[in-house]
Amino acid sequence: MLPAPEFADAELMALADTGIRARFSYGWSPLLAETEALPLADVERLHRDFAKFVNGGLIHLGLGWRGMWRFGKRSPETVYRREFEFARGIGIPIALHVPGVRNSPKVVEMHGKEGFLGKDVLIAHATWVTADEIRMLKDEESSVSLSPVTDARAGYGFPPTSELIDGGVNCCLCCAKLEPVPSLAGAPVADFPSRRQYLDAGQRVLESERIQDTGPI
Repeated sequence: MLPAPEFADAELMALADTGIRARFSYGWSPLLAETEALPLADVERLHRDFAKFVNGGLIHLGLGWRGMWRFGKRSPETVYRREFEFARGIGIPIALHVPGVRNSPKVVEMHGKEGFLGKDVLIAHATWVTADEIRMLKDEESSVSLSPVTDARAGYGFPPTSELIDGGVNCCLCCAKLEPVPSLAGAPVADFPSRRQYLDAGQRVLESERIQDTGPI
């Protein structure tokens, strides 16, 4: 989230200084009204001048898209469609957070029916996707970013890791926050290997519950 466009340049320079490989998804300011589009002219400026930020090909540009569904209601089509078509038009990938609430509408399906999935679209969380939505993600070749620690802290639940992977969806591991948080074993979780262990442990819990639900095998 960017409080002002000039923060984009500063964040990109900071990413370059770390030496890591990264996608910088240009996002929105918390002060931006839901009826207003992202500062697309500034995204276009960065896209045009991005050669000075790529750091030997380690960094690339994307769009942090707000999508069709925000705060329990549908966003204005004039905003979400304009932002999506802009990103597709200049050829940058798109990242979208979907609600992590059990009783939220089928948000992945909602976007898929409007043509807003694809190989260039990354879905974050996907905590409560249905089997039909998993098939849709696989068919449209969208990837999913799994965020087990953030989901647990926010009370979203646990991502359906096995179902997504078994369904042929390309999955990656998200590290939304770097500060240590308690793991299942009580040790701090801050690095990617620890978060992967957290994800694996949580998935084993889900698998155990599933076996108990289905009875003896």
